[in-house]
Amino acid sequence: MLCICALKVADFNQRVSALNQNLKVGLPKVPGIPALLPPLLPAINASLAANVAAKMDAEMAAKAAFNAALNAAMSAKASAAAAADATVQAALGLAAAANMKASVQASLGINLASPSAPCMINGLARSLQLNGLLDALAKMPAAALASLLPLKELSEVLGDLKKLMGAANLGLGGPMALSGVTNAAATAKAAAQAAATVAASMPVSVSAQVAAAVSMSAAVHASVQAAFAANLNTSLGISAAAAGLGQMGANLSSMPTLEDLMKLLALGPALKLLAALETIQKGIGPNLMFPGAASSLGDALGALSAGGLGSLVGGLSGAISGSAGGSLSAAASAGIAAAANAALSGSASASAAASARASASAGATSTAAANASMTLNAAASLSVQAPSMSGSAELMMMLAMVMKMLKSLGLDLMAFSPCNSR
Repeated sequence: MLCICALKVADFNQRVSALNQNLKVGLPKVPGIPALLPPLLPAINASLAANVAAKMDAEMAAKAAFNAALNAAMSAKASAAAAADATVQAALGLAAAANMKASVQASLGINLASPSAPCMINGLARSLQLNGLLDALAKMPAAALASLLPLKELSEVLGDLKKLMGAANLGLGGPMALSGVTNAAATAKAAAQAAATVAASMPVSVSAQVAAAVSMSAAVHASVQAAFAANLNTSLGISAAAAGLGQMGANLSSMPTLEDLMKLLALGPALKLLAALETIQKGIGPNLMFPGAASSLGDALGALSAGGLGSLVGGLSGAISGSAGGSLSAAASAGIAAAANAALSGSASASAAASARASASAGATSTAAANASMTLNAAASLSVQAPSMSGSAELMMMLAMVMKMLKSLGLDLMAFSPCNSR
């Protein structure tokens, strides 16, 4: 059977006490990350890299930033167009059920398509009635989430910020190095705005739509294969997936009421707190559920500050808000305008060379589209057998998410023993 160990829940309570102590000591202050910054960071890096490569050529850097932003915008537009198709939506519904099964199996050790699943779920339900985990989660200091969010937001973009710090040599540079980054930020913001305008008026190319459909079909296929060991491109694989879905639906429909699990629905703040702690640990390092972690966090952020993190975020914030920092030079403005005009004229006319390239690639595109369509149609036909993602399935998914976050924070609460099959 499967249970959540009461002794390990006692360890969890001790970790919550350590978290409370770290919060009392106080968390280091970090620069706020403006909402506009994260989506602009790839374009800022592209602009800065192009600027350095072209020996500070602002026009070339602006073109690179515009092209990066336009590619992202058109890719998103193609994905949205593909996802609006009814067949794709049905296939994505199947992928959601497959991903739920895989997540539950990875985090809880329960194969929802196995005849043993009801036994394991019953054991889990009984242990939740006895071990006090949900009550312990409810006692987490959810009010501390507001003080953790700046650290979480910094952790999410720290990788991109470190790239910028390295590219600009902020640890050594000073005002001139920071000026280059803030100018790149101002350029990236202007480029993103221009790219959004251009993308709105540009049709999505056939090749982009095919690429989006191929990407989605590959994701659906991978999800089903991981969950059911089934290949959607073969009749045997479709039959195997159908059998797995049938068993999964039967198991979920026969689950106990799991009244204790219903408490999960009221634990939203605690789950957000766990997610913030997990992100901070992955991004910056210290696990705030261990004693003394507040000091370790201060040391880690101190090293980053010495490398110029605070001045970098401040400069970027000023540049993208227009309140201070970098400016858009005439050369950068000209580069963005030239790149935008080139994109618009390229979409408005098909040159002979472009037509030749299209003809040459038509066969490959057609084959890719046909394969993607076959996979998506197979997935859509199976989606009617997928269990609902509400009710018992939602609760199991939430519990799997909790166990995954706790395990990443050093708390593996699960214990296993063989089910009695009689």
